[in-house]
Amino acid sequence: MDTKTLVVGQDIYIVSGCYCKKGKVVKVIPSGVEVFDLVEIFQFDTRGKGCDNHRGEYGAPWEIDEMPVAERTALWEQGARDWRAKVIETNRRPR
Repeated sequence: MDTKTLVVGQDIYIVSGCYCKKGKVVKVIPSGVEVFDLVEIFQFDTRGKGCDNHRGEYGAPWEIDEMPVAERTALWEQGARDWRAKVIETNRRPR
Protein backbone atom coordinates (compact mmCIF):
# COMPACT_ATOMS: atom_id res chain seq x y z
CA MET A 1 0.00 0.00 0.00
CA ASP A 2 1.50 3.29 -1.09
CA THR A 3 0.42 5.78 1.56
CA LYS A 4 0.97 8.71 -0.82
CA THR A 5 -2.49 7.96 -2.24
CA LEU A 6 -4.23 8.41 1.15
CA VAL A 7 -5.85 11.64 2.31
CA VAL A 8 -6.79 12.99 5.73
CA GLY A 9 -10.27 11.82 6.72
CA GLN A 10 -10.14 8.68 4.56
CA ASP A 11 -11.49 5.50 6.16
CA ILE A 12 -9.18 2.48 5.95
CA TYR A 13 -8.72 -0.93 7.51
CA ILE A 14 -5.54 -1.99 9.23
CA VAL A 15 -4.65 -5.65 9.65
CA SER A 16 -2.36 -7.73 11.84
CA GLY A 17 -2.48 -11.44 11.12
CA CYS A 18 -6.15 -12.43 11.39
CA TYR A 19 -7.10 -9.21 13.21
CA CYS A 20 -8.52 -6.11 11.59
CA LYS A 21 -9.51 -2.63 12.73
CA LYS A 22 -11.23 0.22 10.94
CA GLY A 23 -9.47 3.55 11.21
CA LYS A 24 -9.30 7.01 9.77
CA VAL A 25 -6.27 8.78 8.33
CA VAL A 26 -5.60 11.76 10.61
CA LYS A 27 -2.23 12.95 9.32
CA VAL A 28 -0.29 12.58 6.08
CA ILE A 29 3.44 13.33 6.27
CA PRO A 30 6.34 12.65 3.88
CA SER A 31 7.40 9.61 5.93
CA GLY A 32 3.91 8.02 5.97
CA VAL A 33 0.55 8.46 7.70
CA GLU A 34 -1.07 8.37 11.12
CA VAL A 35 -4.31 6.44 11.57
CA PHE A 36 -6.77 6.74 14.48
CA ASP A 37 -8.97 3.73 15.35
CA LEU A 38 -11.16 5.36 18.04
CA VAL A 39 -8.74 4.21 20.76
CA GLU A 40 -5.20 5.01 19.69
CA ILE A 41 -3.06 6.43 16.90
CA PHE A 42 -1.01 4.11 14.68
CA GLN A 43 1.93 5.28 12.56
CA PHE A 44 2.67 3.75 9.15
CA ASP A 45 5.57 4.26 6.77
CA THR A 46 5.18 5.07 3.07
CA ARG A 47 4.71 1.34 2.29
CA GLY A 48 1.78 1.00 4.73
CA LYS A 49 3.78 -0.97 7.30
CA GLY A 50 3.46 -0.17 11.00
CA CYS A 51 6.47 1.83 12.14
CA ASP A 52 5.74 2.11 15.85
CA ASN A 53 5.55 -0.49 18.60
CA HIS A 54 1.89 -1.45 18.08
CA ARG A 55 1.48 -5.18 17.57
CA GLY A 56 -1.53 -7.39 17.01
CA GLU A 57 -2.65 -10.20 19.29
CA TYR A 58 0.21 -12.52 18.29
CA GLY A 59 2.93 -9.93 17.84
CA ALA A 60 2.49 -9.30 14.12
CA PRO A 61 2.92 -5.66 13.07
CA TRP A 62 -0.07 -3.73 11.77
CA GLU A 63 -0.33 -2.97 8.04
CA ILE A 64 -2.75 -0.91 6.00
CA ASP A 65 -5.18 -3.13 4.08
CA GLU A 66 -4.84 -2.53 0.35
CA MET A 67 -8.48 -3.34 -0.40
CA PRO A 68 -10.77 -0.27 -0.46
CA VAL A 69 -13.04 0.03 2.59
CA ALA A 70 -16.30 -0.32 0.61
CA GLU A 71 -15.06 -3.47 -1.12
CA ARG A 72 -13.74 -5.06 2.11
CA THR A 73 -16.97 -4.20 3.97
CA ALA A 74 -19.10 -5.68 1.18
CA LEU A 75 -16.99 -8.85 1.24
CA TRP A 76 -17.46 -9.24 5.01
CA GLU A 77 -21.19 -8.50 4.81
CA GLN A 78 -21.60 -11.18 2.12
CA GLY A 79 -19.66 -13.63 4.28
CA ALA A 80 -21.94 -12.84 7.22
CA ARG A 81 -25.06 -13.39 5.07
CA ASP A 82 -23.68 -16.70 3.79
CA TRP A 83 -22.86 -17.82 7.34
CA ARG A 84 -26.34 -16.89 8.63
CA ALA A 85 -27.98 -18.75 5.74
CA LYS A 86 -25.88 -21.84 6.50
CA VAL A 87 -26.81 -21.71 10.20
CA ILE A 88 -30.51 -21.38 9.38
CA GLU A 89 -30.28 -24.24 6.88
CA THR A 90 -28.48 -26.44 9.42
CA ASN A 91 -31.07 -25.70 12.13
CA ARG A 92 -33.95 -26.61 9.80
CA ARG A 93 -32.66 -30.12 9.14
CA PRO A 94 -34.56 -32.90 10.93
CA ARG A 95 -32.69 -34.36 13.85
